[in-house]
Amino acid sequence: LTRETVAFVKLESAWGVLALPAAADAIAPIAVPTARQAESFTPSAEINGSRSLITRFRDKTPAGEWSLSLYPRPAGSAGAKPAEAALIKAALGQETVSAGASVVYAPALDLPSLSLCFREGHTTHFVSGCVVESLALSLEAKGALRLEAKGKFKAALHAGSEETVAGSTTTVLNLADGGAKLFDLGASVQVGDDDNT
Repeated sequence: LTRETVAFVKLESAWGVLALPAAADAIAPIAVPTARQAESFTPSAEINGSRSLITRFRDKTPAGEWSLSLYPRPAGSAGAKPAEAALIKAALGQETVSAGASVVYAPALDLPSLSLCFREGHTTHFVSGCVVESLALSLEAKGALRLEAKGKFKAALHAGSEETVAGSTTTVLNLADGGAKLFDLGASVQVGDDDNT
């Protein structure tokens, strides 16, 4: 359900290295964030006198596209970062915090990347290497100011929800048939109270 959507945005220490979020990195999206990355294939050029499917080659995976919509949320006190601080810093590059006075953003040549993590129902998405290509404010005569962010990303991982079955231990997890297909290698998972920490 859309109302079960929870989203997090966190700056990465190195481009494309997933930064797992903490509670402080939570944001309230207006709609479910999107992260789409289509695989690319090239058919074989070999002459084949058969009606069978032509062999195809898997190409390098192209960059994916992500988008996120939210309401800007100022911190409410001077010198405190807004909720969307990671998005603004990734878009502009420079952030200067003067405690108790101001938070100022300015253009820079070196732009950081960020990780976008969001849960949609039973599926959690981990999107790494996000680059902010567009960060736009929209103001209408109705409703609140909206912040629209979008760009490209390196990789997306997914983790579903499944129950363990008999024979599971603290180091080996056994799932029902087909359960492993709900998880991508490298995604963060939680088993009971164990959350990868």
